Amino acid sequence: TTIPLEKTKSFYTARENQSNVSIRIYQGESAKETDNQRLGSFSFSGLQPGDDGRGLVEVTFAVNADGILQISARDAVSGARRSARIDYTNRISEEEIQARLESPEDLDRIQF
Repeated sequence: TTIPLEKTKSFYTARENQSNVSIRIYQGESAKETDNQRLGSFSFSGLQPGDDGRGLVEVTFAVNADGILQISARDAVSGARRSARIDYTNRISEEEIQARLESPEDLDRIQF
């Protein structure tokens, strides 16, 4: 993957009248949360309450050439935005990533 990199993914709310979400950020290649390194988290409150599964939050991850990760979230209904910045130094090494990907099935489970 070439850096700088930016990727956006959309998520729907899970509960009726949900007005906040917690966004946890991990580094790693595994589909299992416990096999990855947690980098941080932030809460996004003030979402436009609505029906179950109707609220849409667009989350963008951007990594710059200095390795700084910028995460932004936008409520697609109200347009409200929140962001966080992670300047992490305890990154998983390339060797650790490769060791966690010993099985080809791991590659099929990776989602973004």
